[in-house]
Amino acid sequence: SESPSFEISQRSDRMNGNQGSREIEIGFAVPLWLPGQRSASQQLAEVESSFVDHKIHATKLRLASTVREAWWNWHRATLDRQVALDHLSNAQKIFSDVTKRKAAGDLAKSDQYQAEGAVAAAEVLVAQAQAEVTAAAAALAALSGISVQVKSTVNLVSETLPSSTQSKIHPTVAELDGRLEVLKKTADLVSTQKRAAPELTIATSRERGAF
Repeated sequence: SESPSFEISQRSDRMNGNQGSREIEIGFAVPLWLPGQRSASQQLAEVESSFVDHKIHATKLRLASTVREAWWNWHRATLDRQVALDHLSNAQKIFSDVTKRKAAGDLAKSDQYQAEGAVAAAEVLVAQAQAEVTAAAAALAALSGISVQVKSTVNLVSETLPSSTQSKIHPTVAELDGRLEVLKKTADLVSTQKRAAPELTIATSRERGAF
């Protein structure tokens, strides 16, 4: 129900003297609960509190999922960069070998150009992979607040499996169930508020007709 209120009023026909009538009224008004309104409000408050807990848990899970995806995207980009570096190293070795064989007269000039083109293409892939690593690291740092170093190699570690003692109800499902309960209890409360709540007022007045 609404909060209680304190009322005071004064009426007088006096101007700047002590002659004339006056009336003073003091009262205290207390709104009353409608039938079933109090219990419905308590039940709504309980389910709202439970819904907030489920919502916080589900929000943490969604945030963890976002961070986890950014973490593995960074690792994948680092692996792609390592593969590109290996490809560049192989292309450079082939180019060196082709250059020696061309100098010895075993290969034509076109073979050297082809090997040189392969090295240039591998360098482009390395640059692209490096840019992806930098972007993935920046995205991870933005989510976690921790700056990550661009590593030349990656040692992957398997993720820890969820504990079997965790709730069998998924937090997102629990959040939706909690939202549904809030809507039901809100409808129950509204059904009890078909009219304005009554109000109990206790007041006293004092009137003086003349001095």
